[in-house]
Amino acid sequence: MARKINDDNNAMIYYQKIHNFLLFCKDLFKDDFYLECAPGTSSEQISVNQVLLKISKAYNIKLVIGTDAHYLTKNERQVHKAYLNSKEGDREVDAFYEFTYLMSYSEIIDLLKNSFSIEDCQQVLKNTLDIQDKIKPYSLFHKQDIPSVEVKDYPKSAWWGVNNDYADNMINYPTLKKLFTSDDIQDRYWVNQCWEKLNEIGHGWDNYNETGESKYIDELEEEARVKSIISEKLETNMFRYPNTLQHYIDLIWDSGSMVGAGRGSSCAALNHYLMGITQLDPIKWELPFFRYLNDERIELGSLILILPSCKKRV
Repeated sequence: MARKINDDNNAMIYYQKIHNFLLFCKDLFKDDFYLECAPGTSSEQISVNQVLLKISKAYNIKLVIGTDAHYLTKNERQVHKAYLNSKEGDREVDAFYEFTYLMSYSEIIDLLKNSFSIEDCQQVLKNTLDIQDKIKPYSLFHKQDIPSVEVKDYPKSAWWGVNNDYADNMINYPTLKKLFTSDDIQDRYWVNQCWEKLNEIGHGWDNYNETGESKYIDELEEEARVKSIISEKLETNMFRYPNTLQHYIDLIWDSGSMVGAGRGSSCAALNHYLMGITQLDPIKWELPFFRYLNDERIELGSLILILPSCKKRV
């Protein structure tokens, strides 16, 4: 647009922005960065496609095709138009959506010939198939799984030892006891992180031995028990879930943004509080964990909403 009105200054400014953006993306994504054109017959689309091809060749970035498919074939265009017009408010439904359907190879070639040579059309389609070859097959028909992050490798240690009060105390907490010596690094990380925080806030063994107050340890055992049952029934590891959440929430806090709980019942989980995922003590405020997870409702819990612009934890 700047060039059309001979505005050389702004043309150079935008040229430099495009140049910087392309180099940034090439550096970040390497060979997984592509430029995308679209089939069409409008003068604007043809102009954009031709400029994209020049950029593609100049920067050695592969150009691919995308039809932005909103309906299956061109025969369904009128159905799609009626659907759009059924909604309130005025909107453009003809020119904009004319070619937004799933096209055959020959249909794409016929439309791209308005912009490119036959050789360039074939190369664009070949580049598009390169992306297909990079995509890993994914099926919805698999068991639920929880992604894991790298965590501190706590030793498999029965730290409560022998010939001390701790050994007798741990008899009452079989799930926690099992997690401390688990072969799974994610189990050991979860229980050690929670236990270290319990001691830090004064609700570990020292408080247990001095006052006999065990609400916090009792609650952590119950949450571990429920997570273990759900893990077994879903054939996954539920302890990975708060470990992964903690990792990403810490990253968000450290970057200067704010994290808020998106599911209110997540604040009822003591392990979330101990791991810094939530900031409300559920024991103090008598929040029931079963509202978040229980062994009758076998499902993964949901948790976070990310919000911008906060410099530190409240």
